[in-house]
Amino acid sequence: MASYLDPRTVQTEYVKVKNIGSGSDGAVELYKHYKTPGKCLAVKYPLDGHENQTEDIIAEIDCLQMLGKHDNIVEILGWDFDWAPHAPAMFVSFCPLGDVHGYRSELKNALGYIPEDTIWKLFLDMVKALNFLHEALSVPVVHGDLKPENILVQGPLGWVLKEGFLPTLPTFKLADFSRATPYMPGYAPEPLYQGTRAYAPPREECMQGITPATDIWSLGATLQFFAYGALPTQRLQEFVWDLKAQGLLRLGDNPTAAFFDQRVDLASLWPVVYRPLSVSAEEQVLQWGVEVRDVILRPYSNELNMWYSMLMQPDRGKRIPVAYLALWFVPLAERQLSLLYHRKNAAFSIRYAEQLREEAGRSRAGLNNAGLVPVVPLH
Repeated sequence: MASYLDPRTVQTEYVKVKNIGSGSDGAVELYKHYKTPGKCLAVKYPLDGHENQTEDIIAEIDCLQMLGKHDNIVEILGWDFDWAPHAPAMFVSFCPLGDVHGYRSELKNALGYIPEDTIWKLFLDMVKALNFLHEALSVPVVHGDLKPENILVQGPLGWVLKEGFLPTLPTFKLADFSRATPYMPGYAPEPLYQGTRAYAPPREECMQGITPATDIWSLGATLQFFAYGALPTQRLQEFVWDLKAQGLLRLGDNPTAAFFDQRVDLASLWPVVYRPLSVSAEEQVLQWGVEVRDVILRPYSNELNMWYSMLMQPDRGKRIPVAYLALWFVPLAERQLSLLYHRKNAAFSIRYAEQLREEAGRSRAGLNNAGLVPVVPLH
């Protein structure tokens, strides 16, 4: 039986540090323990007047309680149905590196690119989370809204948050289970897709109801965003052209305004598309509709692209199920990450040895480490 934090403990022993964010799912705030350095938690609660957020948070509390602990799923620490200013509140583990969307921006700014081993790690961790949801429970659970903003990033074991140091192999945790639903084919109708349109499978599939294959497609779309940094959808200009060709937009219509016209759900027509990760920059632009600003200058391996492409099969009957990914992909990915890790360490050791040889050469020449000022021996 899991033990949870008493709400009175949070109220008396934790203090609010800052607002982390707010949106359609509620507000999230960071709290820290006033006695224990580094002991933190996140508190999620509904915004005033948003009854749907209240219902979603209650559903999420129930779902996370049922799921229990898993290394790649955010952990619920407790809840409070009398939380002020608005109840209910949910207490969850705090992930200091934020979500995948923000983590990607920081990683790109720090390195100038997204390392392939980080993509393998995100892929691996999400397969483990989905295998637990789809295969390990008595009744499978479909997450229903897998996307970068719903994946949190935790530093590796022993890692301490330091400015300027960003881990490339963190632990990724699936979060936001407000739209999760049990999958009981033959016993209950499959609910329609209610998640984020930009990460949804083809429209016809969404109209048939969500299944575990829905999460698999969304994982592929998430990996595409993580690699490219852009929504995994058809280019907006091409989409507008297609809408006009179909007579859904007139030539003079403002597409931005039309997207927000509630009478016509154009956003649901915007197709999510597969784009390979292993082709040249020229092919990305000319054949796959990638914007020049989003081009991957260092194409990734064919092996990574092969597994990623299996996630985004348009026919959900041909899409690879998570059980096969757990059986074949997980051990391969773990070996791949180990190989990439040792290659990086070897490259670092070679560079470090070269620096030592250069410094030794400068010392023999009577120069200091900077190679500028003669060193005067002290007697």
